[in-house]
Amino acid sequence: MALSLRAGELCVRLEGRIEGDPDRTIERIRPPAGAGPGDLAYLADGLELPVDCRAGVLLVGETSAVEASPTRSVIRHSQPRLAFGRALAMVHPATRPSPGVSPSAIVSEEAVVDPTATVGPAAVIGPGTTVGAGAVIGAGTVLGAEVTIGEECELHARVTIYDRCTLGRKVRILAGAVIGSDGFGFEPGPTGIERIPHLGAVRIEDGAEIGANCTVDRGVLEDTVIGAGAKLDNLVHIAHNCVIGPGTMAAAQVGIAGSTTIGAGAILAGQSGVAGHLRIGSGVRVGAKSAVLSDVEAGRTVLGIPAADAARMKRAFACIARLPEMRQELRALAERLESLLSEDPGPARD
Repeated sequence: MALSLRAGELCVRLEGRIEGDPDRTIERIRPPAGAGPGDLAYLADGLELPVDCRAGVLLVGETSAVEASPTRSVIRHSQPRLAFGRALAMVHPATRPSPGVSPSAIVSEEAVVDPTATVGPAAVIGPGTTVGAGAVIGAGTVLGAEVTIGEECELHARVTIYDRCTLGRKVRILAGAVIGSDGFGFEPGPTGIERIPHLGAVRIEDGAEIGANCTVDRGVLEDTVIGAGAKLDNLVHIAHNCVIGPGTMAAAQVGIAGSTTIGAGAILAGQSGVAGHLRIGSGVRVGAKSAVLSDVEAGRTVLGIPAADAARMKRAFACIARLPEMRQELRALAERLESLLSEDPGPARD
C-alpha cells in the first residue's frame, strides 16, 4: 500500500534539494516511461528522459540536465540511487504480519518466543531457542536447538538455522538459506573418507543480510562469522571458519573457501571465488569471475584467473583480444626474416 507524500516533505526526509512546486503530491513511484502526474520517477545519471514521461516529480542527480517546469518538480540529490531506495521505503512501506504463533507451527516447550514476534505456518522452533522482540519467522522455517534470533530479525520462508547459531538484531535472511550446516570437512582414512565433526556454529551480526538459497557453514571448533551490515546476494556460499568483515558485499554465486578472513567493506563481484586460508584486506575489490588464490592487501582491486592487479589484467585482456592479428604479424615477420637470411650475400670481400 502506497502512502501519499508531498514532494517538499519527501525532499526534506531525503536531505535533497527541490526545484519547482514543493506541494505536488506523490502517490506512488514508477519507472520514468509511462509515469503520470501523481508519480515520482527516478532518472539514473546518464539516461535520457523518455518522451512519454509525465511524472509530477523527478528524482535526479545534482548534475542532471533535467529542469523543473509548471507540471514537474525536481528533487536533486548527491546520491540519487540511495535516495531512490529510501523513497521507495517511504512511499511503499513494507507490511509486517501481525504478532503471534501460527496454529500449525511447532514450538518446543523449552523455547522462548517474544509476544511481539511472528511465527508463520509450519515453522519449527527447537528447545532452548530464543526469538527476540519483533522478529518474523517465515512459513516452514526451521530453527534448531539453542538458536538465538535477535530483535526485529526477518527470516523468510523455508530458512534453516542449525543448532547453536546466533543472529544479532535486524538480520534479514531470504527464502531457502541454510545457516550452520556442516562444512566440507573430510579426510581419507584406512576404510574410506571420514567426516570431521563440526562443533562450532555461525554468528551473524547486527544488520547483516543473507540472500535466497545461500549457505553459511558452521566452524569446526570456532564460529563462522558474518560481520555487522554485511550483504550476501543469492546463492553465495561461505565455508567453515570464515570471517566476513563488517559491510562486506558478495554478489551472486560467490564462493569463499574455508578459514578465509575478509576485511571490512570488501566487494566481491558475481561468480568470483576465494581459496581457503587466505587474508583479504579491508576495502578490496574483486572483479567478476575472478579466482583469488593468494592474500590481497587492503584497498587493492584484483581481476582474472588467477586474480592480479586489475589495471594490469585489463591490459592483458586487451592483448588476448588481438592474438589472431598478432599471430599473423609475427608469422609475416618470421617469413620476412627467413627471406632476408636466405638471400645471396654476394662475393666475399678480402
